[in-house]
Parts: sequence; C-alpha cells; structure tokens
Amino acid sequence: MAQEHGILLPVIQVTLGIDATGIKTPEQQAEFDKKVEALRQQKYSPRYIYYQVEDVTLWDILPQHYYNNYMIAVFIFLFGWIPGLVLIGAIGLFYLLLFAYSFRINGKLASALAFSCSQCLLWQGVLYLLGNFGHQYASFPNLPLISEGQLSILCNTILLGLIFSAYRHDNVMEEPVNYRPITSG
Repeated sequence: MAQEHGILLPVIQVTLGIDATGIKTPEQQAEFDKKVEALRQQKYSPRYIYYQVEDVTLWDILPQHYYNNYMIAVFIFLFGWIPGLVLIGAIGLFYLLLFAYSFRINGKLASALAFSCSQCLLWQGVLYLLGNFGHQYASFPNLPLISEGQLSILCNTILLGLIFSAYRHDNVMEEPVNYRPITSG
C-alpha cells in the first residue's frame, strides 16, 4: 500500500513475461539482471519464461480442460479439417434424426415435449460448437451425451429419454374423429 496525503492507496503491480531463454554468457546475464531490476523499480513484477520454441507442442498451448471443452477443435488440430467436418456432420446428423423423431409425433402434448427437449439438446450443441471456434458467450456448455460431467450427462439422458418415450407412446389414447368437448351451460 502506498500512502499519499494520509490516504492508503493500493499498489498495482503489472506482471510481465520476460524471455530468459537466450542467456548464454555472463555479460548477457548481467544485462538481463539490469533489465529485470529496471522493471522492478517501475513497479512491474517480472516473470521469467524458460522455454525453447522448438519444445512447445500443441498440448502446451491448448487452454485448460481442452480434453473436455474443446474436443472438436482438438480433433481438427490432430486430424485436419476434413475429418473435423465429418465429425461436425455426424453431430448434425444426430440432431437431424432427433428432430425427425420429434416431428413424427402426432399427439400435441407429446410433440411439444419432444420438440422442447430437442431444442435444449440442440442449443447446447450449437453453443459448444461456437465455443470451439472461439465464440464463447457464457460458461462453456457440454456437448450432450459426450462431454464429461455427471449431472449434465444425467440431465441430457433424461431429455433424450423423454423424446423417445414421447415417440414410443405417441398414440396412447387416440382422440375420436368427431370429438366435441362437453361444455356446461
């Protein structure tokens, strides 16, 4: 804390990354130490970076939890765009089949239930795909039925179960052709 006119003010330190990989001689080390000391006098907090560019791999630059949140992006990095687009197409085919089942349902309530559950699963997948391409609008969603997460897998399985249950038990009770509701009065 710095004190100015009797008021305590917080001292803000900015952290800077300093490349410390090219130091091979005592002269270079002394020059490096002078730069670090000059930065510290300017209220910077230097951090040393000891890595060689040749040693950096894909796994070093990926964000945290890449194995869960960025599965499509990692798949594209590892195998290329064509297999990545095939994977995205397979996910799209899953949603196409899901909505095809939802639209085949004749009952109004069952159809509405299946359509809304399909929408929940679809928007999770769309937001997951956008997040993989760098457009993250909120906390990272899960890819339904694939990403790890015990509660999300349970909820998405329940949604999928409701869709298929509505499809299977669509015609539990058929309405009569000439049905007229009885009204009082």
